[in-house]
Amino acid sequence: MKKIAILSSLLFILSFSARTQPSKEMKWLIGTWKITKANGTLIEQWKLKDDSTLTAVSYYVRGTDTIPQEDVALIWRKGNWYYNPTVSNQNVEKPVSFKIIFFRGTEFVAENAQHDFPQKIYYRLKGKELLASIEGIVGGKFEKRNFDFQSE
Repeated sequence: MKKIAILSSLLFILSFSARTQPSKEMKWLIGTWKITKANGTLIEQWKLKDDSTLTAVSYYVRGTDTIPQEDVALIWRKGNWYYNPTVSNQNVEKPVSFKIIFFRGTEFVAENAQHDFPQKIYYRLKGKELLASIEGIVGGKFEKRNFDFQSE
């Protein structure tokens, strides 16, 4: 009986600690990621804010100009991950929430079927590349944009 009580206590503690630090699942995003092209560089920087939130800022660098693109909060709430981007000069500077509908290892898919564009956001770590894409229906036609980041 003592063994069962000890085992039960241990399992309870382990399950509680796993639930209180979900950000460990997403640590693979942390870092600075870049896409460099002839006319400038797109940079996305991910940081750990706390045990249930990662944040990112993305901006475009062209010469000496830095142009903000978006801020993202990746938040664990009530047993689910949410990808919440705030895009510069869009949606009155308020975040749009996308629920993560698929998560495995170092990839996820976030969806908001009600959003105009995109409706889905994909992230996948492949070696030293962070492959991201957005997709959805625009004007009745399917559209997809890829963002193939390299680690800095």
